[in-house]
Amino acid sequence: SGASCMHWVVASKRCSRTSRCRDSSRGRRRGYTMDPVQLRPWLSWLMTSRVGRPELLGAVAASMLVTGATLVVIRLLADARVAQGCVEIACVGPGPFARVNNPLTDWLYPLLATLPFAVGGVLGAPLVAREVETGTARLTWSLGGSRVRWLLWRLVPPLLLTIVLLVPAAMAANAMLRESLLFDPSTLFGYSQIRGATLVARGVAMFAAAVLVGSLVRRVLPALVVTAIVGVVLYNALDWAFASGVLMPLDVIATPPPGEGLAQPLPEGTYEKTLALQAPDGSFHLAAEVALAAGFPRQTADGNLIEQDPAFIAWYTARGYRYVMIGWLGARYPEMVARESIVLLAGAGLLLGASAVAVRRTRPG
Repeated sequence: SGASCMHWVVASKRCSRTSRCRDSSRGRRRGYTMDPVQLRPWLSWLMTSRVGRPELLGAVAASMLVTGATLVVIRLLADARVAQGCVEIACVGPGPFARVNNPLTDWLYPLLATLPFAVGGVLGAPLVAREVETGTARLTWSLGGSRVRWLLWRLVPPLLLTIVLLVPAAMAANAMLRESLLFDPSTLFGYSQIRGATLVARGVAMFAAAVLVGSLVRRVLPALVVTAIVGVVLYNALDWAFASGVLMPLDVIATPPPGEGLAQPLPEGTYEKTLALQAPDGSFHLAAEVALAAGFPRQTADGNLIEQDPAFIAWYTARGYRYVMIGWLGARYPEMVARESIVLLAGAGLLLGASAVAVRRTRPG
């Protein structure tokens, strides 16, 4: 019948209208035929899951350039280390290694730090905004039935692509740090934002934030501009949360004599925040802040820091304050990575949930 022939045409362009309509039962046994109602979700997937060509090319190019540059720097560092005869952390002083290490890594670190925000933002912002701006939202949402289901299906390819593009860069950054610092960076707090799971989690969080921005702004170019601003804010907020101890409370890592510095170096990988005074309740305060609150000057009469003043030392010691170095030992680095990743991924889930709400309330123009 005519309806049966239409099933064949929709199911496969390779079908011959005459041959297959003559033996529709054989085709059904082989699984060729499909009712148009059954085809609706698959057509919706094919029509709406495509990542736009401009953002795809931009994200792939950025990832390949940064990852490729990192691999080149790794090779140059390895050759320079061999040429200078460096072993472990003893590669100090002028030589081929120093000439390669500082100039190349200094310009590469900002690129690695920016990459997850660039990739996540470029892939996420146009996801919903383009559908609304071009007027295809009404068609795609009607094909998908549920708008939330459409959004979830459409999220999968660019989200997976974000992860795939960032994992090589994260691994290459770890390898570069190992060559640059000449020891295992797995217990090093420095440069945590440019490598490993942290870099990938930041990209996922940025992707989720960009999807929400696109769902609210509904225009591609303005959404990209707003996403860039959100990325800057997110980057600085994460740096502040790290440095201030919000993500992980600061520890006492050393107790030097009052008013003096550390007598011995701390283990490699230790993050030294600052010298401070620990109050009896366990809170940390800068010595200058405590001194000003107690009526002491910021500096001594001979220009030294106030924490070296014997009178101030006697004052805070009598009140139960301790002179300490605060920070984190390198052994806690995996904990920091886990904490930041959990916070970022949980935040990404909330942002995508907000995007689903925004999509449900959007009226396609």
